[in-house]
Amino acid sequence: MKKVKIGVFGAGGHSSGMVKILCDLEKNVEVKAVYDPDVQCMKDFKTITGQRNAKCCKSYQEFLSDPEITWTMVMSPNSFHKEQVVASFESGKHVFSEKPLATTIKDCQEIYDAHKKFKRLFATGFVLRYAPMYRKVKELLDSGEFGRVIAIDANENISPAHGGYIMSNWRRLSRFAGSHLLEKCCHDLDLINWFAGSLPSKVASFGGNDFFIPKNAWRRDEIKKRTGKDIFHTWFDELTHLYLPHKEPCPFKSDKDILDNQVSILQYR
Repeated sequence: MKKVKIGVFGAGGHSSGMVKILCDLEKNVEVKAVYDPDVQCMKDFKTITGQRNAKCCKSYQEFLSDPEITWTMVMSPNSFHKEQVVASFESGKHVFSEKPLATTIKDCQEIYDAHKKFKRLFATGFVLRYAPMYRKVKELLDSGEFGRVIAIDANENISPAHGGYIMSNWRRLSRFAGSHLLEKCCHDLDLINWFAGSLPSKVASFGGNDFFIPKNAWRRDEIKKRTGKDIFHTWFDELTHLYLPHKEPCPFKSDKDILDNQVSILQYR
């Protein structure tokens, strides 16, 4: 089977774990090149994924000119998605972009326009639409067996470890990630839009930062005592079995500007 050679934007933990699974499952996929401004990240990426022949690039433009690369995977922080997705289209590459698509409506529109113009294949990482459980829910809702949907109530509660991970790495800063609802809960919003078969016309929302605040820093030791793990240890560590020393700031004391709890009410068209 012909090799599908890909270039990867961003070599962080999520990227490494996801590309490892892809290459383990699809033996015809090969990472030809990777770009990350952190050189050590690229070295770790090659080790975790087993793609030891991947070229570590000094810029992402370096691998876009490679005609052997037919797909790119955009796994960089959210605010860089538009630039890298559009550049990939312009270089004739097909694109998979991690969610969320972008952090502004303007950037989303530019991606949409470039997709239409260059007619490349494109997918975004809304993986829950492909989960058998949610596909069954959608099938039942569309069947009419339960009548017409009037309201949907949805909650996402994440563990302290997962929250601590978000509140201490780049996702804690809205200039890179957008809001917490955009970065973490866009999966939920995508499912709700899909189930409703519609889009919101009115939105009201409020929230706060009430758990990951300096006066609660003592809870880090409490959580470690109860779970046996530091708050930084997440599902990613368990997936890759890679326990690197965490350089990120304490999630309770970090310079975050996102909220740790939020409520939204959406009226659908």
